[in-house]
Amino acid sequence: MQKQPILKLAIAAVVIAAFNVVVAVYSAEARPSTKSYTCSGVQNLVNRRGAIVMNHKASHLYQRFVRSFRYCRRPYNTTKRFKVPTKTGACYLRVCHEKRFIFRD
Repeated sequence: MQKQPILKLAIAAVVIAAFNVVVAVYSAEARPSTKSYTCSGVQNLVNRRGAIVMNHKASHLYQRFVRSFRYCRRPYNTTKRFKVPTKTGACYLRVCHEKRFIFRD
């Protein structure tokens, strides 16, 4: 008589696992692509948000674009230009880039 609660628990676990897979797939597709915007449009989006992760070139290639170095996580980061494709051709956005020190004490 104990099999029924175990069966319900197993079904609930399968439903939760399936839901997690669907959410993971949906969130991967929800990332915007630079190809969906014009150059000025994607630059405005980055400037409005400060930092955003977007797909570029192919759907599995993505990058975190930032408005300025203040949106970089590490204290010694700076930004560099990164070329991305857009509806109107190539466009440059900023990405975080770690400064390299030649001499350290």
